[in-house]
Amino acid sequence: EITEQANEDNTLVVSGAEVYADDPDQKTILVTTADQTENTSYVITVSSNVTDEAGNPIKSADGDSALWFGSGETESTVAQAQTDQAAEDLLNETPNTEDPNGTEEESEEETDQETEEQTGEEEAEEEDPVEEPDTTAPEDATDLVLEFTEEEMENRFKVLMNWKAGPNSKGDLANQLVYMSTDGGETYDSPTTLNNVVTSHEVGNLEGGQTYNFKLTAKDENGNESEGITGIVTLPQTGAGVGAILFGSAFGANRMLKRRRKKLVEKM
Repeated sequence: EITEQANEDNTLVVSGAEVYADDPDQKTILVTTADQTENTSYVITVSSNVTDEAGNPIKSADGDSALWFGSGETESTVAQAQTDQAAEDLLNETPNTEDPNGTEEESEEETDQETEEQTGEEEAEEEDPVEEPDTTAPEDATDLVLEFTEEEMENRFKVLMNWKAGPNSKGDLANQLVYMSTDGGETYDSPTTLNNVVTSHEVGNLEGGQTYNFKLTAKDENGNESEGITGIVTLPQTGAGVGAILFGSAFGANRMLKRRRKKLVEKM
């Protein structure tokens, strides 16, 4: 049992006790305790049921108690059963509060820190490399065909656009955009946004006698927009039945005009 000398009600928990290996007489006990209060004197009482490795009871030379000063450190070691006179001498000595395990604990902390740093470096190396940003637009549609028909309102037409979907090889096509121009393709109006699966679109209320340029582009999820495929159609001044224009390239080359008219009215 270990208690404070000034207050016997305050006990110190013993977490371990063993015979001191360096004592050739096997009469010294090494005791490990809970946290001690620095510079507080403690009394250890050895009962007769404490034995050595051979099973013999352990007692001090002339008594069964000893004194020492607490070190203030966790699990500080104490021990060596002393005589009453030796205990008194120990009480008058300047306590040694140096932690014998300090160097070892510091070494363990440094080792733990090095291990954490190495683990952090390994985790950083194992992280996936940063992906390059996607700057490639989807492929354009092909085979754009423009057909026009007369509406009920005089000198008004509608144009039906049909095309063949592009390959969408990256699988990231998000939208298709339809632009219209009335100045030969120099500038285009704000686009009409279509979904990524349609292959036709109708534009109505167009004025006869005007030339319209249309452009169809493809846009992916990252906002990359293709150059687009274009087509051009010139509407007649008056109703002209049905007409069609086919453009086979992205720039309107190789175009072919087909017109069928039930009745043609020309104005000079």
